[in-house]
Amino acid sequence: MDVKTAFLNGSLDDDTEIYMAQPPNFVVPGTEGLVCKLQKAIYGLKQAPRCWYLTLHQFLVGISFERCVKEVCLYIKRVGDSMVLLTVYVDDITITGNNNDDIEKVK
Repeated sequence: MDVKTAFLNGSLDDDTEIYMAQPPNFVVPGTEGLVCKLQKAIYGLKQAPRCWYLTLHQFLVGISFERCVKEVCLYIKRVGDSMVLLTVYVDDITITGNNNDDIEKVK
């Protein structure tokens, strides 16, 4: 599964302040020297991948996945005898397991 807008879903930490120059078509005459404070991560921002990963991590933990201690890109969810494995690489997610119904629920 490829998350096409992954980096747009990441939120910046409350203690992180990032400012950028105004976009060219946004500048109002007389405000040329002002900058914009970002509220969310955007593409091209070096913090964007981390913001996306933290947002995804919080979501997965919230739906009962556990992050593997030795491989932090691997998440495991056990439901009775079934297991769902989810791996994350940048904005690509691979889901597998031994029960198709549980895999579909995760999707």
